[in-house]
Amino acid sequence: MSRVLISSLPGEVRMARCVDDRLTDLLIEYASNPSRLGNVYRARVTKRDRGLAAAFCDIGEEVSAFVPLEKDAALSEGDGVTLRIVREADGEKGPKAALYSEALPEGLSAQPAPCLLLRAADPVLALLQSTEAPDEIVVDDPAFHQRLKRLLADGRPDLVAALTLYHGNAALFEAEALEEEVEALLQPEVRLPSGARLWIEPTHACVAIDLDSARQKSARAANREAAWEIARQVRLR
Repeated sequence: MSRVLISSLPGEVRMARCVDDRLTDLLIEYASNPSRLGNVYRARVTKRDRGLAAAFCDIGEEVSAFVPLEKDAALSEGDGVTLRIVREADGEKGPKAALYSEALPEGLSAQPAPCLLLRAADPVLALLQSTEAPDEIVVDDPAFHQRLKRLLADGRPDLVAALTLYHGNAALFEAEALEEEVEALLQPEVRLPSGARLWIEPTHACVAIDLDSARQKSARAANREAAWEIARQVRLR
């Protein structure tokens, strides 16, 4: 069974997707730092790095976008370009973007750079649209429940019947035993059912993942068990 649990808190919305009671997706949206994923910008090239085959672009916000390019791309510093954000900013790294080649609504193509041209769909709705339809969508806030009901009616009418309002006394994520799972995503150690452990350590250049197979007799079995959990951890983190 697939369920989506949405908890609306002051300044924060948390959305968890669980399949057979196992957390598979997590989205946390902060009002003070709204998602840029999917936004379309008219940007200005501030630096062309031929060694990286990329450009850095001013999108009119506090961070610059990193844009991978073909080595023969005819872009120079100062050029205007239309971009779509394809990955959120991460730590000191700005958001990753791709050149946007679709037709823009009339009038937008003439907007001066840098500026936001198109804002992406609501991130909760976008996640619901990008994954398999859940059997149940549970929301703990009446106002957010009504807002999501309107969004689904316009974008995913097939999901309206799955939407329910939570009435329990305990907080939704606590009632569903998700608080500890969310907190565990901040820790480097991940224990596996066999007793083996993963160590996930972010560094400046990459994320290092090490498997401690403990007393597992079969390295193949340990690696197979770890592979599934590594994929899940990468997706969630």
